[in-house]
Amino acid sequence: LVFGNGNTFNTDLTNSLAGLNIGASGTYGIANGGTGTSAVRIDGPNQTFSTNTGLVFGNGNTFKTDLTNTPAGLNIGASGTYGIGNGGTGTSGLRIDGPNQTFSANTGLTFGNGNTFSADVTKSPSGSIYGANGTFGIGNGTGLAGFRINEIESTSAYNLGVQFGKNQYSLNHGASPEGNTFGAGAQLGFANDKGMVNLNGTFGPKLSELTGG
Repeated sequence: LVFGNGNTFNTDLTNSLAGLNIGASGTYGIANGGTGTSAVRIDGPNQTFSTNTGLVFGNGNTFKTDLTNTPAGLNIGASGTYGIGNGGTGTSGLRIDGPNQTFSANTGLTFGNGNTFSADVTKSPSGSIYGANGTFGIGNGTGLAGFRINEIESTSAYNLGVQFGKNQYSLNHGASPEGNTFGAGAQLGFANDKGMVNLNGTFGPKLSELTGG
């Protein structure tokens, strides 16, 4: 079906000796010029149920969600984008995966003044991995800071850095079963682009690189 206002609706049904499979989907308008899509399916032969919805609001924000239920368990997730404060934007998402016994979530924010913040977490039967990082203004310069903790590998990493013009300074610390690592660095620029000096030092056992979302 296609309605006069542009909305649509579809449905189908299949019945066999194995069971009934039925589904429906549609598109529609929502308040203030937004749009939406939704669908649902019941699959008797495979003993599954699934549904999803996606919304785009008139202000540009979005929201999506989905759910699948099987004999192995429930898998459900949601994500969205949105405006924050004075010209900022954000994204967020989460998922609960019953069959694999995992949970994950993430958020990323960009503020109107250019500062940023992101964070994520993943939890499984083996343990959790989580971290956060951000950039920010500091006086006439910029800074960054972040950390990541990996419970599965028993590692952690922390970093801090600032930049004022051509001068940059950084500190970092990492920990693993082998011990602790400390690092410091500086990059000093001379006036009129006449040159640059780099100073770096690392103390402790070498750490494998930590990665994250």
